[in-house]
Amino acid sequence: MANALKRWARLTALGLVLGGGAVSAEGQDRIRDQDRTQDPDRTLDQDRTKDQDRTKDQDRTLDRTKDQDRTRDVTADQDRLRQHLRDQIRDEAKLDAAQVKAVDPELAAYVKRGGDPNAMRSTVQEATRAGCKGPCLAEAIRAMNTAMNRGASGGEAREMVRAGIQEQQQDRARLGQGDEARAARLREHVETRLANRDQDVRTRDRDRDRDRDHRNELGGAGKAGGAGKAGR
Repeated sequence: MANALKRWARLTALGLVLGGGAVSAEGQDRIRDQDRTQDPDRTLDQDRTKDQDRTKDQDRTLDRTKDQDRTRDVTADQDRLRQHLRDQIRDEAKLDAAQVKAVDPELAAYVKRGGDPNAMRSTVQEATRAGCKGPCLAEAIRAMNTAMNRGASGGEAREMVRAGIQEQQQDRARLGQGDEARAARLREHVETRLANRDQDVRTRDRDRDRDRDHRNELGGAGKAGGAGKAGR
């Protein structure tokens, strides 16, 4: 306290205290210089803390930059894979520009989800051989995405779509339907398969929970019986 009063008196004498008791910028600089001289250890600690804060800020900035670079790399890789898959499907299925445009968003979603390009190519080849083109083909690709989004593996999704296409082939009456009708039928088939799959999963989960509860009850009864015998 005494040192602070002395410092204030010197600043006042030097004319470094403004009206209202405020200290001028020059006065503030002198106060900092005096503090450094009187307490060098404290000043060193403050400087070290500032250096550590700057280092942390630089590390965070570097990590953020690396994350952004990785995201750009992944996005670029996915885009290249999508274009390659799209071009392969266009050539193999002999799609026109309108058909390519129709399936491109679904191919992008499939690649982003990590789908197997070969499985998609096989699905498209089977669909086109069965006469499933235009909206029907777009639905076949969309159904792959829908199934995988609902928890099916790539192989399960492909099997669902393949079965739907085979069902159309087996039912000759539907072969004369237009692409829109065939797309609707394929969508209905896959949705039914997914609903059945979801039901099977719920049933397995319920059975597993019931078995676990039963084992816990038996274990609890056994412990209670053992305690009763020990009490006798």
